[in-house]
Amino acid sequence: DEIDNKINDPIQVTTMETLPPNSKLLPLTQRPNLIKNGSYVHFEHQSTENDNGEEKDDSKIESIEENLTKDSRRYNIDLHNNFLWCRGEDVENMVQSGTHRYIEFHCVRQTLISDNNGKLISAPVTKKDIFRSKDISLVEKRNLMRFVQTVMQNFDDNIETEEKLDVSKFESFKEFMVSQKLSDNLQSFILYIVCLCTSESESNEMSVKEGMERVKKYQQSSGVYGGSPFLYPLYGISEINQGYSRLGAVNGSIYILKRSVQSLVLDEESGKVKGVICNVGQYLEAPCFVSSAKYFPNANSSVSASRCITITNSSLVKDQELIHIVKPPSDNLNTLFINQLDSTTCVCPKGKYIVHFTTDSDKENPKEELETVVNTLLEETSNNVLFQSYFSLLGYDIDSENLPNGVHIAPDYSFTKIGFERHLKEAERQFNQIVGEDYPFYPKRPDPYENVNSE
Repeated sequence: DEIDNKINDPIQVTTMETLPPNSKLLPLTQRPNLIKNGSYVHFEHQSTENDNGEEKDDSKIESIEENLTKDSRRYNIDLHNNFLWCRGEDVENMVQSGTHRYIEFHCVRQTLISDNNGKLISAPVTKKDIFRSKDISLVEKRNLMRFVQTVMQNFDDNIETEEKLDVSKFESFKEFMVSQKLSDNLQSFILYIVCLCTSESESNEMSVKEGMERVKKYQQSSGVYGGSPFLYPLYGISEINQGYSRLGAVNGSIYILKRSVQSLVLDEESGKVKGVICNVGQYLEAPCFVSSAKYFPNANSSVSASRCITITNSSLVKDQELIHIVKPPSDNLNTLFINQLDSTTCVCPKGKYIVHFTTDSDKENPKEELETVVNTLLEETSNNVLFQSYFSLLGYDIDSENLPNGVHIAPDYSFTKIGFERHLKEAERQFNQIVGEDYPFYPKRPDPYENVNSE
């Protein structure tokens, strides 16, 4: 009742005179830039068929822009597109905390690799794919199977240590792969499809331990829910945020809607956070403030990734619609990650596809950087493009030593890394720092169906 009364009270506009004694304000950035260098185009094709595939009369023919605008509410386009590992720590946390009850997923159907000519090759990285592949020789198949078995044996606790391969003598993962007689072709598959290296320098510098850990993660996630090791949430990646928000709501969290933080209120002597002032002038007491760096005026921004989003009316791969494609580094371009989403993921209407292209980059012209390789891939697959947008994603960083006491900065998004495991670990670290380690981070929630099933 006390909380309800406070919420229903008329908003009191705060002035310096009504703030707690010895207070000072630290203004925050209200609308920080998330993207830059943006451009988009609607292609001038005409939609001459209705939803049933029948020819329209001339009076009902509409432009592509009109067609997309009419169905605009049926599109959910991720600014930061991403997949999750089927057996990633982030997925395990959703299950343990009960967040998975509020989110539905689809397993990505297929993973492919793109050569320099835009030709797509199914990645032979699981046992089933290796035997079925027509793109590698029998010798390569045997070597690849032996390599995967060797890596997985090194993580098997049932195998004696002396029987495991000593990898300490290898300076890099690449050197280890050469010792296993893997061809350049197979090395490329392993480095960019399995290990998901974002650049040539990362693939050259990756340690044996790190490389083997990535192979293990790929193998353990493969075949769990389908042929691919990746999951995608229905309605877009932001559903994960909504899932955790719903979990908080049913467990007593309070959300203040249609409000943004205008300023931090600090203690004038100690500099510690005392509260915030929201955009309508209301003071809210808050001894801790968790935020992205981008809201602080002294944060530094820089281009971190180049992106292209394309809407098409045909799939990049025949008979496969929800797919993941990797194009290894070439021509001064880092690894290009391509995710195609279809209507089954509830992000676009039936018969339409959203294709996300992402690469790590600090260049200021994303269209110039990506246009050639994007068009090569689309032309190779005879794709009909309806809409296309190029833009740069910005990353923010800030010197934590100059932050007020009580401020905790959430890490920036990893634009080309699968999953959110790094963010989950950082969230747990900050949670323990704020409330202490005596409280469990996302304790296991009871399954509401357990009692029903037991009866």
